[in-house]
Amino acid sequence: MLTWIVPKRNILYTTLLEGMTDVHAHLLPGVDGGSESLMDSMAALKRMKEVGVKRIFLTPHIADECKNNSPELLQAKYSILKECCPPDMELYLAGEYMLDSGFDARKRGEILTFPGKQILVETSCSSAPERFLTFLFDLVLEGYKPVIAHPELYRYMTQDDYYFLKDKGYKFQLNLFSLAGLYGKLSRTVARNLLDKGFYDYVGSDFRRLGDYEKGLKNLYLSANRIRQVGELFENNDSLWHSGSLPKQII
Repeated sequence: MLTWIVPKRNILYTTLLEGMTDVHAHLLPGVDGGSESLMDSMAALKRMKEVGVKRIFLTPHIADECKNNSPELLQAKYSILKECCPPDMELYLAGEYMLDSGFDARKRGEILTFPGKQILVETSCSSAPERFLTFLFDLVLEGYKPVIAHPELYRYMTQDDYYFLKDKGYKFQLNLFSLAGLYGKLSRTVARNLLDKGFYDYVGSDFRRLGDYEKGLKNLYLSANRIRQVGELFENNDSLWHSGSLPKQII
């Protein structure tokens, strides 16, 4: 019996990353367990530019665990990083908000969103917050559009949960390297299933450390169909960048 093998290509040997907009990256130095220093951030930006990344939404964690991450501190770090950004790369400061006990209080201050009041939110990977659906519903009532970061990583979610959230109009953001198994086989399987169902709206690297980024690039092989699917998400990323009045930030 003949077995047909669908050829896959490493992402570095496709055009997917050329001119890419990354919607999820922890590149601000020393704020949230991502880049530890300005030198680390500069090395990361250099490498991302080499593989084709052009625009990056910076999304530092904003959570009870990161009590010092005020908008003022993040803006200051952002200003420093912009000065060190490689030529022709663009940066924009947003945030990744943990839906935890302090979220309502943080929401009363300045909110760092994507254009169009789209707000990137996350939960613990192991359990949903007690008021998970209330948090999302209240955001909508206040004019925000929740974007749920890396839903494939939430072990508590079932297929019915994903259908419910999409039916409510909430957007999903794929971690690109979930497709490479960087977060384990289960997350890879869930990510593939959600991608095949067309549930994702955006895709980001969720950059933390350069070593993990390189590992993800090395191990990410995609079929022609998956290249097409991910390419459509990158197009959505580009549309998001150009959908609002972003300040000109090309260095």
